[in-house]
Amino acid sequence: MRTRALASILLFAACTCASACQRIVQVPLTFADGSADLDSVQIVKLVEWIDRSRSMFAKYIEASVEAGASIEATGASLAATRELGRRRAENTARALRTFLPVELPIRLASHAYQERKQFGVSSNDFASVQLYPDVAALNLPDCNPIPIPGFKYER
Repeated sequence: MRTRALASILLFAACTCASACQRIVQVPLTFADGSADLDSVQIVKLVEWIDRSRSMFAKYIEASVEAGASIEATGASLAATRELGRRRAENTARALRTFLPVELPIRLASHAYQERKQFGVSSNDFASVQLYPDVAALNLPDCNPIPIPGFKYER
């Protein structure tokens, strides 16, 4: 009972501290075990997502790709799994550059995981692609109109 109450308090505290907002458009992609290549289904998913993203916001300032690989799925060493995650991020970024109609800076991140699934995540063998809208140029309304003490928001 105490553990559950403490977990609830910690979750509430974490949520209230992370109340600054940022608009992003995101899509998850998956990979076959041990592969760093997006298959045709994932390429189609990426292209359709880019089209939908362009209809949501007219201008983006940057993109990011975060990819993961799990040791459990590859049966490889930690170093080989890290390398697979890195290659997945690079290949996903290459596909994103190919299909985006404009040139954007793309930040890359990759991770190696011990387990294939954890904490409710469907798979640690993934790539997550995010686009960040140009909030200032699009003159979007403030998504956090109540000031947070000590937080300086610049437009």
